[in-house]
Formats: sequence, structure tokens, C-alpha cells
Amino acid sequence: MYCKKCGEELEEESVFCTACGTKIESDSTSDEKPVEKNKGIAIAGFVCALIGIFVLPILGLFGIIFGAITLSNNPNKGTVRSLAIAGLVLGIIDIVWIAVNFAFNIV
Repeated sequence: MYCKKCGEELEEESVFCTACGTKIESDSTSDEKPVEKNKGIAIAGFVCALIGIFVLPILGLFGIIFGAITLSNNPNKGTVRSLAIAGLVLGIIDIVWIAVNFAFNIV
């Protein structure tokens, strides 16, 4: 059984969702695993940020944007959320790399 609000897997006798606190009623649960939203955007953000590390660091900005969009629209745990977080982190590393390069005129 899964919470319809956050997608957390629940025990059959649960009264409240342990992740989001929603009261569990017959219409607030589902036996199907929730669908992860924005998988394509999460993948695009991760790929942009990853390419940004090696080729064009400004692509890290897209990794940050796509990662933030995915996280705001997909509160469920899973691979989509992991990809979004990875895109955000790599994007931030890309932007810091740009700032350091400009600050010290390395490039």
C-alpha cells in the first residue's frame, strides 16, 4: 500500500503516513507503486551538469534548473529524485568552477 500524497510505502495497519503525516483513509492509498514524474527532465539535468564538468561549464546552470523543477514536482523517493539531486550538485560544482576560473584568471 502506498500513500497517494507522497508515494511512501505503508504498512497495512498504518493510520498516518510516516513520511508526510497524511491521515490514511481508503481513498488516500493505492496498491500501485506511484509513477515518478519528470523523469526526462531529471535525466536532462543530470546529463547537462555532467557534460558541463568536462566540456562547457555553463551547462551546469541547466542542471540546476532542471534538477530544481524535478524536485519541486516529484516529492517521491526514487531514481528520479536521485538524478535531480545529482544534477543540482554537479550544476553547482560547474558554477563554482566558472567563478573560480574568472576570479583567478585561470582560463
